Amino acid sequence: MLAQASLPIGLVAVGAGLRLDSLSHARGHLWYGVTVKLLALPGMAWWIGGLFGLSGLHFEIVLLFAALPVSTVAYVLAVRMGGDGRITATQVAVTTLLSMVTLPLWLAWART
Repeated sequence: MLAQASLPIGLVAVGAGLRLDSLSHARGHLWYGVTVKLLALPGMAWWIGGLFGLSGLHFEIVLLFAALPVSTVAYVLAVRMGGDGRITATQVAVTTLLSMVTLPLWLAWART
């Protein structure tokens, strides 16, 4: 029963750690991480998937897994290991919001 509650607890923790002033706090780190996660990583997955000759559903799965937003577990790990939880919480929120645009675009591009 505790394992089923882990995702909601992680989301609550991210929400508690989210501060809007983090959008200006260390802007470079925030937007660098968002860009890498939503654009560079799927681009690398596209390239590697092509190298291995993946096509169809297998290629789309690799691409979409690479294009997923930052996990809430990243926030929990950042706080527990002494990292900057504010930036991580903001990256989780921003990548989740932006992935509503980027995920369909990556998938549409993969199907062409």
